[in-house]
Amino acid sequence: MKRVVKKALDMGIDGIHFDNIGYNAEPDACKCGACRTLFRRFLAERYSGSPEKEALGRERFGFTDFTHASVPWFNRWNQAINQRIVSGPLQQEWLQFKTHSLTGALIDLARHIRSVNPGALVEANAGKAIGVNVQLWHGISPEKLYHHLDLIFNESGGFRLNAKGAMLTRVREMKLGRAAGVPVIMYCHSDAELAESLALNQGCFAGGGGRKMNAYFHKVKRYAARTESLAEIAVLYHAETLAYSVNEPYESFITLTQLFIERHMPFDVVHGKHLADLSRFRLLVLPDVECLSDEEARLIMRFVEGGGALLATEKTGAFDQWRRRRVHREIVPANMEEYRRLLAPRNALSELFGDAPSGVVKKRFGKGRAACLPELRYMERMGTSPEVWMYDGGYWAEPKNAAQGVGLIKWLLPEPRFSVKGRGKFIFEPLKVADTGEIALHVAVLDPGKTAALEITMRMGKKPAKVLCIDSGGGERAMKPSFRAGKLTVRIPRPAHHNVVVVR
Repeated sequence: MKRVVKKALDMGIDGIHFDNIGYNAEPDACKCGACRTLFRRFLAERYSGSPEKEALGRERFGFTDFTHASVPWFNRWNQAINQRIVSGPLQQEWLQFKTHSLTGALIDLARHIRSVNPGALVEANAGKAIGVNVQLWHGISPEKLYHHLDLIFNESGGFRLNAKGAMLTRVREMKLGRAAGVPVIMYCHSDAELAESLALNQGCFAGGGGRKMNAYFHKVKRYAARTESLAEIAVLYHAETLAYSVNEPYESFITLTQLFIERHMPFDVVHGKHLADLSRFRLLVLPDVECLSDEEARLIMRFVEGGGALLATEKTGAFDQWRRRRVHREIVPANMEEYRRLLAPRNALSELFGDAPSGVVKKRFGKGRAACLPELRYMERMGTSPEVWMYDGGYWAEPKNAAQGVGLIKWLLPEPRFSVKGRGKFIFEPLKVADTGEIALHVAVLDPGKTAALEITMRMGKKPAKVLCIDSGGGERAMKPSFRAGKLTVRIPRPAHHNVVVVR
């Protein structure tokens, strides 16, 4: 592959695109002799060679010699798709090996490409549908892989409504790209989809839309490219939780973010590695994040104690990083009562919410606030039969107890920096232009004919020098916003597919 890539670059190619990357889904993932050897080496490097690693190996497997370790087996009679939870240590390690192997191969190829031509673009079709366990089926880890590339291609469907009237949007896929600092390129077959991409995707799109909309893109792309998000809410896209399950965590992640999208509450996606520094966020959301490690729990507690806000739902913190249910292991049972206590469930965030809260919990902790919503009432649950292997757009909707969730968010995040009023289906995204410091308030409208006037309010320290509105329907015009008590209010009387309010 390196020889082929070098030949292309020597001919003057500007970049390399790796299409349709990923392992075949089980049972068709490669298990040849080379892969088995590498898997055993992977286990040995993780769980042997030092006293600390060997202690982990004994805790994990009961031994530290992986000379004869085998690859977990699946076949047509024992399909992997029948397994809704990945709880076996060897199966979990095989899944981790696949993400490690695929990521390592792409890193090696990317380094090779850049050594031949430092200016060459490295792109991969690594983006998949948001409701599918891409780590389990394809060996793709957005947290590990994306930031090594220059561009991610994603073929997810576009901006529309489902049968429930919920917006089907690619906000989450594009937020995963922003979490890695990498644009995501997506097919755009309409002006609405181009507007969605322009508002959220650092200026990248692929085809589609009318000539006028494409010309408009070049006029305003500087307010999308090289921008920083101003979202105050961080939603944790937790690798281990999402790797070891097929159902509940995906339902929770998509349903909670659907609530934010529909209610125009800007959010960003963060990974476990970002928990060490959440300083730019006011609220951290844990959507059924089952598999928290002790270190992750400590960082989350530190964030709240320092003044941050936390919203956790459902079984968050009930399992450790290996999806072992947390129990009170430190108790040495002397009688049946203590034995029952030994087996009682424990939670990584029990200091905030107790071990198994039966109702909503609201608590002040240190300088911050924390709330637990132990039940999300879904409009429709994902099926558990083998035919249902992803939480697709047909299920997406706000939860039935959306008002309860919004009430908790208002308590956790009083006086948000941004708020939007208006009827219709639209996406709101506040950005800061890195080069100039301008604030760009993007609005992508699904159907302008069904969208009434919009009113955007932003808290800021002083009155701005100038406010412009640029839209795909009428061009550029100066605005006359109101400014009272540190709040700027701008009204867009007739929203187009894409609108950007520029605050200087």
